[in-house]
Amino acid sequence: MSSPAPRHILALLLSVAALLALSAGVGTGSNLPARLEATLLGPNMARAEIVRMSAGVRHDHRLDRGRIRSISPGAVTIAERDGLLVPVPVSAATRVSANGRMLSLAALRRGMEILTVRGGNQAAETVHVIRFKGSKELKALPRFFLGPAMVRAEIVLKKNGITHDYRIDRGRVRAVTRDSITLLERDGLVVPILVAPQARIELNDRPVGLPAIRKGMEVTAVRDGDGPAETVEATRR
Repeated sequence: MSSPAPRHILALLLSVAALLALSAGVGTGSNLPARLEATLLGPNMARAEIVRMSAGVRHDHRLDRGRIRSISPGAVTIAERDGLLVPVPVSAATRVSANGRMLSLAALRRGMEILTVRGGNQAAETVHVIRFKGSKELKALPRFFLGPAMVRAEIVLKKNGITHDYRIDRGRVRAVTRDSITLLERDGLVVPILVAPQARIELNDRPVGLPAIRKGMEVTAVRDGDGPAETVEATRR
């Protein structure tokens, strides 16, 4: 995965008003229920890598969430929810905000809960200091990252003591069998995905069986690690 996101895109994350306008603009085309968006990128998230396509350009976003363990001139080390210590590079260009209010890197302290956003392995573009769990700034993040521009994502979260490694794939159906679908994703990757017998499958928000999914439909599939998809959301236009 490559190509850091342009700064003018990630800078949107600093403005609550801009983010809310963005989320309103993408409508309901994410193919993911709001409850699932909030769960995947909510307080239980440890880290995520999300590939998006915007104006024909592929962007690789990395998100890390946890409490600051240490701070150095070039990095902030985060203790993430699953216990992993992650040094996130920062630079003079890194923007810091707390519920929409601009701060400086010098304001960061050990023990603060933060969420960082960066492009690939580059220095963090933004650091969100999490002071209010229900802040509008954080609520807007799922719609931006998991909205229609998303190609695929891998999201690690820990809930009730169990660590999950969710994988999300979105694309056009290339083929369907009795227990699988094959997707052509927007960056050209072809991905075969097994579907669990008990999977929740919906077509245009209505429950269906796998035989109702047809070639050419847009599908978003969610699976835990290498297991079969547990959620399949299809759209027929």
